[in-house]
Amino acid sequence: MEQVAQWAGTLIGLAVGSLIGAVIVQCATLAIAKYKPDYWHAYRVTFVGTGVGMLLSEWGGVMLPALEVGTEGALQFLPVSLGTLLQGYLYGLLIKVPDLGGIGLRKGLLVALVQLIVGLLAVGGVMWIAVW
Repeated sequence: MEQVAQWAGTLIGLAVGSLIGAVIVQCATLAIAKYKPDYWHAYRVTFVGTGVGMLLSEWGGVMLPALEVGTEGALQFLPVSLGTLLQGYLYGLLIKVPDLGGIGLRKGLLVALVQLIVGLLAVGGVMWIAVW
């Protein structure tokens, strides 16, 4: 039962976080691809991309120790890096510019990187305020 509650909380957090992430994706896509997707399209893309990226990160976090790969030092960021790469790939496929198609892998990775950096800065800011 505890596992179900944890997954439900993660799903709710993903849905609420995607509300904010959609705005970041809109702004990043406008800056990078010179196209601003409508909010609900950006929300769906953010929800799917972030959700799949989180699943891959969790899978990597479980599989690396199971394969007896040490996750000390820089390797602790490997699962998050894999999740961000997959998220960028999905952004490149799912964010579609009218008459041109998807924005492509390079621009999708840049959008995911901007989202990751803004998210880390936001979390860092909240933690700084909480400690202060």
